[in-house]
Amino acid sequence: MKEKIIEFNKQFGLKTEFITDSEIEGYSLGNTIYINGNSNDIEKVNKHELLHFFENDEIFQRIKEEILKLNEDKLEKIRSEYYLRYSGLYSEEEIQRGIIDTEIVIDILTGNYIFTYDQGLKLGDYVLKEITKSLEQKRYLNLSLTSQINNMNMPKWDKLFVLNFYDGKEHIFPQKEGRQEKIQEDIKRELERLYNLPKEDFVINPESKDIIREYESELKALESRGEDTSYYKSYKEQTLKELSNHFTNQLYEEYRHIVDFIKGTSYEDSFKALMLRETLLKTYKLDTTNGKKTIVNKRNMHETISSHMTLNETVLNTIYNNVDNYNSFANLYFAGLEIFNQTISQRNNISLENVDTHGMGHWIKFDGKTSDEKNYLKNAQELSSLVKDTPWCTKTLASTQLAQGDFYVFVDNDNKPHIAVKTSGNEIDEVRGILNGNAQELEEDYRKVAISFLENNKEIKNGDKWLRKEEWNKRLIKYIHDIENGTFETKDVKQLIEDCFGNYEFKAHFGKSTNKDKLKSLLLKIKKNFAEYFGCDESEIAVGNIDFKFDEEYRTIEICPYKCIVGDVYFPPSIKDLGNLTIIVGNALFSSLGTESLGNLTTIGGDAVFHYSRVQDLGNLTTIGGEALFGYSEIKDLGNLKHIGAITTFNSYINDFRKLEYLGYVCGSENMDYKYHQEFDETGHRIHKENSIKR
Repeated sequence: MKEKIIEFNKQFGLKTEFITDSEIEGYSLGNTIYINGNSNDIEKVNKHELLHFFENDEIFQRIKEEILKLNEDKLEKIRSEYYLRYSGLYSEEEIQRGIIDTEIVIDILTGNYIFTYDQGLKLGDYVLKEITKSLEQKRYLNLSLTSQINNMNMPKWDKLFVLNFYDGKEHIFPQKEGRQEKIQEDIKRELERLYNLPKEDFVINPESKDIIREYESELKALESRGEDTSYYKSYKEQTLKELSNHFTNQLYEEYRHIVDFIKGTSYEDSFKALMLRETLLKTYKLDTTNGKKTIVNKRNMHETISSHMTLNETVLNTIYNNVDNYNSFANLYFAGLEIFNQTISQRNNISLENVDTHGMGHWIKFDGKTSDEKNYLKNAQELSSLVKDTPWCTKTLASTQLAQGDFYVFVDNDNKPHIAVKTSGNEIDEVRGILNGNAQELEEDYRKVAISFLENNKEIKNGDKWLRKEEWNKRLIKYIHDIENGTFETKDVKQLIEDCFGNYEFKAHFGKSTNKDKLKSLLLKIKKNFAEYFGCDESEIAVGNIDFKFDEEYRTIEICPYKCIVGDVYFPPSIKDLGNLTIIVGNALFSSLGTESLGNLTTIGGDAVFHYSRVQDLGNLTTIGGEALFGYSEIKDLGNLKHIGAITTFNSYINDFRKLEYLGYVCGSENMDYKYHQEFDETGHRIHKENSIKR
């Protein structure tokens, strides 16, 4: 039963402790219910204390009024009895305010009274059931004062401090003698502690889920940009420690900023202490994916990298002045953020020179640490608040990102964010939208706004790359439109192939491009155009990915029946001859191919995988548009191969690279002659076509 009660109380955000004091059945203090474990009915005692927690809720007050009205003829006698029972526990003032009636009603609702009220237990369970509908409210700062605390002669926020601070364990509620003086001492002591937390309290565990998640996210981001991640994978432990140090420094610096701000305000100490405790002990999030849902989690400062709450003048004023109008602290907090967001947009309505917004909204610039070291943490709070309902990680990592550079957000005329431009130093690091969740793609209507921004900033490092990416997306949308409307023209096939099967640097967040995926799903509709472009019959072209082993129609085929495959292809041992195949537009997997020669094949537009294959002769192959993976293969000579577009691995047999006219990126280059290693790429970074080496 004890375990059942503990779990039952958890849903209300309350802790349960069992005591052995023979003179006390139970009591509640802070967020804990204390129950005498030797009581005859600990479940009734628990429900009694639970209802005390919610005695000021509307539902309870309504039921209370109904019960008292129905028992008016018995109240005088009942009250006299309860007066004798509780006169030593409650002050005369508390009794005058109605605590006796509350005790009577709670006893009726829990079946603890000497007479039976037929609807009592049923109504008691009903009250608790209704209260569970607002359970989220009880997980954050408790605003519902109990009668005992409400009757104290002290300011509202001092009373709320008492309600939320004393837990009966680490912090013991002072006894009657000198109680208020001791409470004031505890407030000042707690505030002083919160002002001076050591940096050690903020050290993030390198093995925490948040750090691991950030590490994996960074790897994906680097890989999506075509950058080498082998160092970070080889030195994972060191990388995790570096990430831990980075976030530790950021969160500690953010904490010091909040402390310095709160110190300078004129609020009473109890309010300051409660606000600091809240941001240090909990994390708040408003999930708007399906309606509005508040998520409040306990903060473990050694495990989480989430930023602190946004505590500034606007938010704190809203909380301080409206506490009596809210039962939920989270709703009060988010109301403050809403007001604050409106002031952000108004104050930061910066029009970037020569950037066309097409009348759709305006750009807001948030100065980073290098631009405004004094105010960048304040700017981070504003940025985090503005983007809280977007899929961008900026909502929790704003201070980290502003430490790297400035941040630009495009908001519509209702102040809703649509485009984020993150800079790192003097380069454009990311351009994100809000479409398709984690893909964070730009909405089509807003792409022209982003292109205008990038067009005017293309001289900035990476500006031209992001501009080309969005122009690429624009072309993909046009192809999709033309195919769906039957207006696609053969003259556009060449560019479509490059856009659909090339452009390895143009990836969405986490590597997915929904526009590209949709376009590929429509290619079969323009098979005739592909045939015209490649100069062959439609029967000689396959459009779509082909698996010769598992696709039913190909299982018995030994010779490839196509001249051109517009898609990816997997070759099994059953394919003994590539026949007249000259072009593979997508990726090609040769690991199980049943022949040693590629025959007439001249072009592979995507990746070519030769790992563990029988292939020894590349035949007429001149171009691999993507990665060329020769490791663990039998290939000793690159033959006529002139162009390799992306990351490449070689085996130890290959030493002659003189026929290559272009090598996009070298990995495993220790097997290359040093002279050619230097020619292709000394640092291991990707070389784009426009910078390719010609000999």
